[in-house]
Amino acid sequence: PPVKKARTGESEKNSVVAVLEEAIDTLENDDMLLQAFRFAEDYRKELEHRDAERDAIIAVENFICKLWGRAETCTSPELAIEHTNYLLDGKQPEKALERIQLFCTSNTLVPAKAWLLWTRLAPRKKQKSILQRALQKIPMDRPDYMMILLQLFGAQLESNTEDEKLFDSLQRILLLAPKTVEDIHIEGTGLEFELADIFEAYLTYLMHVNEKSGIQGVRKVYGAVLFQSTVNLSEGNVNGVKKFVDTCLKLEGKSTTRDNKRLRRLYDKALEIFSGTSLENFYREARNDNAVFA
Repeated sequence: PPVKKARTGESEKNSVVAVLEEAIDTLENDDMLLQAFRFAEDYRKELEHRDAERDAIIAVENFICKLWGRAETCTSPELAIEHTNYLLDGKQPEKALERIQLFCTSNTLVPAKAWLLWTRLAPRKKQKSILQRALQKIPMDRPDYMMILLQLFGAQLESNTEDEKLFDSLQRILLLAPKTVEDIHIEGTGLEFELADIFEAYLTYLMHVNEKSGIQGVRKVYGAVLFQSTVNLSEGNVNGVKKFVDTCLKLEGKSTTRDNKRLRRLYDKALEIFSGTSLENFYREARNDNAVFA
């Protein structure tokens, strides 16, 4: 935003701004700029809350504007994201989009959260291409790659991408999932097709296929997820894995072509996955209660 006019020397009269300016002049780096902005923004809000003189508020706003001018060429993702959100708060969506797009296209190592912010602010028709571009830039062995891949899968599901391409995306996720050391959990992206984690992606795809292809499609999906790849159970994904397994059992059990051999195999896989947990007995009892015998 344009720098607002304050009385001559107002910045000097404002001791807080003077201290911040001195700190930046003494040690200007990405972290210092970020901390200075956050402090100045909190201070500005405090001045507004207590109805301080307008000149004092303008002095802080002018300092923030100058601060962002100095930060334009910085390579810090935190600074770029903070600046983008500042522009959004100031009701400047076009400038916010320009800022985060410039950062993502001008730097080599861009984190997933920056790519996802650009995706959210971009027109709907460009969102998939941004996610695809991110996958070309992020090393495949980084958790950020999986975060982007999941959102691309969500975008493909929402746009009714061809079945073959969807299954190819599923295969990519299945290939990388066992190598993803930490649990992936994404939220707050603002994307309408957001997928929070790997098993939410599997479940969303399972239901999509069920609507389009019925039990034959469902069997293809759970076959790939449960029997042709490795399911690594962790504290963070127990609920997601259980929900997926339960949905597979439900769809198979109520199918008009119910196959007890398939059901038994599903229950046996559940016992294998949840071996040593309290859910092991749950699935054993469920199998016996439903009289599922091969």
